[in-house]
Amino acid sequence: MEFYSILTVANRFKIPSLGIFVITNYCDEFAHKDFIKNHDKAKKILTLHVNNK
Repeated sequence: MEFYSILTVANRFKIPSLGIFVITNYCDEFAHKDFIKNHDKAKKILTLHVNNK
């Protein structure tokens, strides 16, 4: 995933880091349609999680 590059740079500079992921779709013929359908819900879940920490 794209996040690997972020962790690699953070590790190089000794910056503590972590990632939080919300699954919006699977890699199939409906991937884009599912992503569009689930994107707003994923943002809400992520926001709730970050605000509670």
